[in-house]
Amino acid sequence: MPVIINGSGSVTGLSVGGLPDGTVDADTLASNAVTAAKLASGVGGKILQVVSTTKGDTTSQTSLGQGEYWDLSSIFKVDITPASASNKILISGHVNFQHDGSEVFALALYRDGSLYTAANGNQTDIGNRMRAMSGGFSERSWDIVTCPINFLDTALGNTNQKSYSVGLTSSTGSDRTYYLNRPYTWTNSNQYFNWSSTITAMEVAA
Repeated sequence: MPVIINGSGSVTGLSVGGLPDGTVDADTLASNAVTAAKLASGVGGKILQVVSTTKGDTTSQTSLGQGEYWDLSSIFKVDITPASASNKILISGHVNFQHDGSEVFALALYRDGSLYTAANGNQTDIGNRMRAMSGGFSERSWDIVTCPINFLDTALGNTNQKSYSVGLTSSTGSDRTYYLNRPYTWTNSNQYFNWSSTITAMEVAA
């Protein structure tokens, strides 16, 4: 079939692969012209956006009750709005905290201001046990406990903004003062450190 340039500006008779290499570049494509469905198998999984929050100052929470979490959603969180309802969100980071005690410390992931059961210990027979994603053990009041964050959130079927944060607790909990980014014993000496905590959200293409 001959190639015909019509008066309307359209072209007929052009076969697949008929354009010379390099004719169509990235700038030629319209925005959002290539959808995830058009990508070759195995091309998905690319990081589309990265949002991160780092808290480098210290703060505290007094008299945390037994079985309660210190909810950091109002002071330490990361917000991300996915571009597609089929994409996933990868959450990573770490949190440094302590109080005066020798015991187990734990971190739980929060989403949109609430404990996110799917990301923490979600056994059905939890009883009086608390849910957690990660934790550590402290022996002395000058120790620091570093809890990692690592979770791939499933596709949620919408493009609403998601907010991720953490809740902190310990095996004693009651009548303690918790400190973020510092140990309980913390003096002006080079034997002690200023710490920071970070939480990062990455949108992963389906």
